[in-house]
Formats: sequence, structure tokens, C-alpha cells
Amino acid sequence: MACGSLRREVMSAVTERYRSARRAEKGQILDALCATTDWHREHAVRALCLHEAAHPDGIKPAPERKRRYGATIEDAV
Repeated sequence: MACGSLRREVMSAVTERYRSARRAEKGQILDALCATTDWHREHAVRALCLHEAAHPDGIKPAPERKRRYGATIEDAV
């Protein structure tokens, strides 16, 4: 099994527990996740937050930004 797919499986297993845990339990979950994946603690927190917000296929779409131009550029366009 590839390392990336193993990490995805670990993230899927840990995400629900992390989401429903209290603060003290979250620390223990993060410690275990860091030991398993060899990630830094801050990276693990960010990965858990992104994994919660990800779509079912695991790909998070990039946010669309509206372009804002000044009046002089709008007139030229």
C-alpha cells in the first residue's frame, strides 16, 4: 500500500473522532496522529480541518475570487 493512501485511511478514521472530541481528547488524538504519520502538530491540525471540509472524492475546489478593478480600468476594458 502506498504511503499516501495509508495516510488518507488514517485521516478518515481519525477525523470523526477528532470532530466530536473535547479539547483534552483532541490533544491525545493529535499526539497519536503525529506519531503515526510523522507530521508536525500544526500540519496535523490543518490536515484535519481540511479533511472535514473536503468533498467526498477528497478534492477541495479552489475558491473563486471576483475581480475588482478601478473605474479607469473598467472604462478601458
